[in-house]
Amino acid sequence: MTIVFACAECGHLSSVHCAGKCHFKNCACSKVCVALAPSEFEVFRLAAKGMTVKEIASVPGRIRSTKTVEAQLCAVNAKLGLSHRSQLIALALKLGVIAIDDIPLPNVTIATAEPVCSPA
Repeated sequence: MTIVFACAECGHLSSVHCAGKCHFKNCACSKVCVALAPSEFEVFRLAAKGMTVKEIASVPGRIRSTKTVEAQLCAVNAKLGLSHRSQLIALALKLGVIAIDDIPLPNVTIATAEPVCSPA
């Protein structure tokens, strides 16, 4: 089983193959890293990409219920000290788990409007 360790302090990520005994690893910044199970890390990555719980639950090749995904997402948030999806996305970007282009954005053009009425 592979465990992903993420340090919320410095952004260090590491994967460690584990033969039944899992230990927290210390990061270069001397903070204790948080262990995420592979399924939790996958949920973290997919949620950061903007997928909904229902979309994550229906990923091909993975059989899991929306309740399982919700529980894994809650576990990830608790382990990483996150309370909002925006924090999860920001951390995933900081750690390099996703790229800015991985986040779907609406097709919107922002333009500055000229004043509609002329001065009198």
